[in-house]
Formats: sequence, C-alpha cells, structure tokens
Amino acid sequence: MIVTLEEVKEWLRVDGTDDDLTISLLINVSEEYLKNATGHIFDETNEEAKLLCLVFIVDMYEKRTFSGPSEEIRHITKSMVEQLTYCYIKVPTGLNATVEGDILKLDWVASNEPYLVGYKVYKDVVEIAKTTTNYFEIAFSSGTYQVSVYNRDNNESGLSKGVIS
Repeated sequence: MIVTLEEVKEWLRVDGTDDDLTISLLINVSEEYLKNATGHIFDETNEEAKLLCLVFIVDMYEKRTFSGPSEEIRHITKSMVEQLTYCYIKVPTGLNATVEGDILKLDWVASNEPYLVGYKVYKDVVEIAKTTTNYFEIAFSSGTYQVSVYNRDNNESGLSKGVIS
C-alpha cells in the first residue's frame, strides 16, 4: 500500500469516519491506476508515487469522479507518471554467490522491469561487467559483489544487497 487511510484523511483535512469507504475506494483506484499506467508496483517508500496517489485522490474526492485525473492536473500527473514509468527501477533481489573451485557464479531473481536491458555487476562498488542473465568469474579474488538493473534509457536501479566471496 502506497498511502494509508489516515494519511489521505490528513491530506484531505477530513475528520470523522463518514467518508472512510469512499476514501478507501479512491486509494485503491489511485494505486491501481498508477500500477496500470507505469507497469510498476510501488510501496510507501517511494515518495513520488505517494504524492501522485494523493494528487489523484484529492482530485477524485473533490470532483467525485472515477474517470482518472481531471484536466487541471493532467499535465503534472502525466509528467510524474512518465518519471515513475521510466526512471524508477527496483533493486534486484536474491543475489546468491556459489563457488566451485576457482569459478564464482552469481545469480539473482530475474527482474520483470519494463524496458529492461540487463544487469550491471559490481565488485567492491566498482562496475565490472554487464550481463543479461547470471554472471561467472574465473580465477576470482574475494570481494563484495552486487548487481543492479538498467533499462533502455540507461536508468539504473540501486545496488542489491552484497554477497561476499
């Protein structure tokens, strides 16, 4: 969940519980709209997604329409949706290192990011390779390995949790 009922009620300056069902519906609609528009699922840690949901909710609450953003906010929201679509990339998860003899194999959970090009592999926070799947290193030396995802616009996620070899 990107925004809570309490956060939205504070943003709207609504007291009481009379509109809780309506506001809860608007929260669900705004989050679904954002997911459908960007192809990403966001959570409460993304401040831009949170703000965009609040903008959608305020607009729909004040106009009591469920048809998406009104003309007054269309330009701002379009820009924010585009940024969230093309710039926000989730950090890869599940990085695992396996050593067999002098060969290091790194694998991770495949990303479902739209417009994915590949992964960048880092050793001790220095990029050492680009790949589209997993990564092998022969005659490796010990270090901390991490991966990131990058898209066609070369926007890059943050680094994954590190594994030490």
